Amino acid sequence: MTLAIFSPVYACISLSLNTPTLNSMAEELQDYERAPSRAVFITVLCILTFIGSGWSVINNSYKYFTANMRSAEISVAREKANADMQEIRTPVKVRNLRSGW
Repeated sequence: MTLAIFSPVYACISLSLNTPTLNSMAEELQDYERAPSRAVFITVLCILTFIGSGWSVINNSYKYFTANMRSAEISVAREKANADMQEIRTPVKVRNLRSGW
């Protein structure tokens, strides 16, 4: 009697009881077909990182091309600072107040 269990009618009945309906199968298919969405925080973070990287490239390239001019400005400022320090270090002759004016 084991053959009666595997009859086509029994197979159809068992499949209809165990399988989901067509609507739920369609919903499952739509779930698989949808592209996985990324979190909003990650999207915003990616955009800000891209903008920051672009700004960094522009800023550093500007610094690279103006390095010689900045170096010359620093040298002039250093020379002026050294001259000012020498002026401060030289003693100023103070009049002796006892000897008179």
